[in-house]
Amino acid sequence: MKKSRFIKRLLISIGFLLFLAFFLIKKVNPRPFKEESYYTETLQALDSCLAGLDTSKKIVFAGWSKKNITPKSPVRIVGYGLQDDFKTVNDSIHVRTTVFAQGKKKYALISYDLLFIHPNITLNLEKSLTRQNVQLDGIYYTATHTHNSFGGWGFDRYFDDLLLDGEENHIMDLIINQSVESIKEAITRLDTTLISTGSFNFKDFIRNRIPDEEFLDPWIHTLQLIHPTKGDTSLITTFSAHATCLFSIMDENILSGDYPGMMSSVYESTNKKQFTFCAGGVASFSPRNTKSAIPETQEYAMKMLLPLLDSISTKQSSIVTSLQFFKSKLKMPEPIFRISENYQLKPWLFKQTIGFIEPEIAFLRIGTSIFIGFPGEISGELYQDEIQRSKEKNVSLIVTSLNGNYTGYAMPEDYYHEKTCHELRDMNWFGPQSGNYFKTLIQEIVNHIN
Repeated sequence: MKKSRFIKRLLISIGFLLFLAFFLIKKVNPRPFKEESYYTETLQALDSCLAGLDTSKKIVFAGWSKKNITPKSPVRIVGYGLQDDFKTVNDSIHVRTTVFAQGKKKYALISYDLLFIHPNITLNLEKSLTRQNVQLDGIYYTATHTHNSFGGWGFDRYFDDLLLDGEENHIMDLIINQSVESIKEAITRLDTTLISTGSFNFKDFIRNRIPDEEFLDPWIHTLQLIHPTKGDTSLITTFSAHATCLFSIMDENILSGDYPGMMSSVYESTNKKQFTFCAGGVASFSPRNTKSAIPETQEYAMKMLLPLLDSISTKQSSIVTSLQFFKSKLKMPEPIFRISENYQLKPWLFKQTIGFIEPEIAFLRIGTSIFIGFPGEISGELYQDEIQRSKEKNVSLIVTSLNGNYTGYAMPEDYYHEKTCHELRDMNWFGPQSGNYFKTLIQEIVNHIN
């Protein structure tokens, strides 16, 4: 009798597990992305936006502003998994805004000293701007990707509660209110602006996260803005090394902008300067520093900043007459969240857990500099050929991550089965072709560049 009951319970248990597996798990089997409707729909929308770009030539004006968004009381640090509230503040956390204007149109580039830009931030900011009748024709979002900043700006759902500290009303109010003030102030400071661009090789400060992989995205790209009548200077930079210098002291719960924040603090030590850092193709790369306490990170920041400023000083600045912007819908494949090498959670479960608002590609052209913003973290390995192709067209291509949504990593396909770096494997949420998909879209944009 006991044996019969045991067999019955065993069969029920096996049946239940098979039932769960049927509804929760499927085999990883992506189709070539160019055969999928999401690709053709995205390409059609992108080509439509590119064809509709405003080609008028008028002087571009710029104004900039920063506001402090450091919480007054401790909240959770987000970036290295499940962390505690911050205990000390090493350097303040800011939102930095640059507004570009040409005729009646105005666009803003906004960078936050946060892990990434969540749709909860963009939705609330744009609602607030509408309520207050602040006129902008578009916003290009990005972030520094510091892993030592605060959370509390996500949605009230499982994934965000667990990893981002959910939504804290006082945190969201702080971010939105200061963002609006930064935009308003930048608009009031619009003035004649001299602009120069540059790309500088800093290969000694970056490493590939794959052991024995030597491919790098070594470029710091810059856009320097000068108000000749006021003496104000703003420097917009991108670099592809993760802002994770402070990894080894994560348990100390220090609030910091990491090396981008420290570079900003030094550059902005005089009132007439602003340093805006934008995370580049960070998916593949880490900082090349052997130690990661506060003094070593400050040294790392200074060793980059000083030669960078020397290099920028040799660049000629001029008035520019091109200003273009669009956002285009970015259709994504079904998510592929793997639980083993060849099996994944079914997409409906992933969507229920993570949740998505449809992401976008952002495009911003200022003179000969073209910014392309992607959601999630794109790898700088994907677009090095396009940087060179852009140079042949006398254009500087600047690709940034974290543009207002988060879609995981977009990597070279060869890394999809990489086992030595779990983030490159586990954070790739849309399959082995997501990197090539994004790369193809960059190629399409460069094809249209005049």
